[in-house]
Amino acid sequence: MTYSLRTALLLCVYILASVQAVSAELTYEFIGSSAIFNVNFTRGYSDVTTNTSASEVVVVLSTTEPLNFERQDFFDSGVKSVWLTTDSGKKSLHFSFDGAVIEPSVVRGDTSVQITFTLPINPVQQSQQPVVSTGTYVRMIIGLFLIFVLILGMYLVVKYLLRGGVRTDIPGVGRMLGSVDVGIKRSLIFYELGDVIYILGATDGGINVVDKIADPASVTLIKTGFTRRKDFASYLNFFSKSGEIKDDIKNSRDLLEDKLSSLRKK
Repeated sequence: MTYSLRTALLLCVYILASVQAVSAELTYEFIGSSAIFNVNFTRGYSDVTTNTSASEVVVVLSTTEPLNFERQDFFDSGVKSVWLTTDSGKKSLHFSFDGAVIEPSVVRGDTSVQITFTLPINPVQQSQQPVVSTGTYVRMIIGLFLIFVLILGMYLVVKYLLRGGVRTDIPGVGRMLGSVDVGIKRSLIFYELGDVIYILGATDGGINVVDKIADPASVTLIKTGFTRRKDFASYLNFFSKSGEIKDDIKNSRDLLEDKLSSLRKK
């Protein structure tokens, strides 16, 4: 009894192995814009037919070999689903699509059938491709210009607010041209009063008149130097015009250094 049972089990295992050995196999892969389905047979097949409807493509394989394939669903690939039905020795592969039905290319071999679908370009992927046109560059240039105008406007606003916080001139009397630091908590203030520039020494102890400049040429040179150093537009023109502004500022600086040297000797 035990021997007969063992023999029967071995026979069942042999039969199952034989059936599995002669089973057909379906594999698939997506390469570029193509979906490729390969059916490989052991003993072969007798016929292949393709039926196309408004919703799907059905490829019918006439073969006695068993073919096991579970339904597969795909996303964003063109082919939506693939599933298998069996009817009296015929294996039908059903293909559905995300959009319009695609006619397959069927290549028959001795023991294989290759089914290829040429997929359209994915609309989502196509819309994600960057498009650079002349309008893009124009908008970029306009954006940079607006940023420059915004920075310039902020500068002018800050400059106006700072001037409102510290009075550097007395209406109808005079104005302060600028100051030069000569030490810790020691500076010289250049104050214009009429046609004369007074040099005031400012320390912790107070403010004293150190010197005055009445020479018209020197007065003009000092005023030009201080004005152009403060004026933002002059800095922009500094790079577009000749060396006139450079020379004026240099001459003004030389004159101030001479004055400072003579004051230190006093």
